[in-house]
Amino acid sequence: MGQAIFTQAQRLARCVSQVVACDWVQLMMHDDTLIGSHTLNPFHLHMHVLPRQHSVPYTETRAAEASRQHLNDLAQQLGHVYTQNFGK
Repeated sequence: MGQAIFTQAQRLARCVSQVVACDWVQLMMHDDTLIGSHTLNPFHLHMHVLPRQHSVPYTETRAAEASRQHLNDLAQQLGHVYTQNFGK
């Protein structure tokens, strides 16, 4: 199961780098049951695929900058690029 998660995350990272202007793509896995005051309930694992810029330091306290429509458009573009590169 772990191999499948990382394979898909790497594929998605490749697609993100084609759709979003970024210097690199960071993969970050969270599987903690407690993160600060946020409890992951029920327990689960999730993978972040983060487009990054060398000039922008990582922080988890950023305000949302994109509209829902923009995010939906990006999701559609990513789906198209994924299908082109890896099939369904």
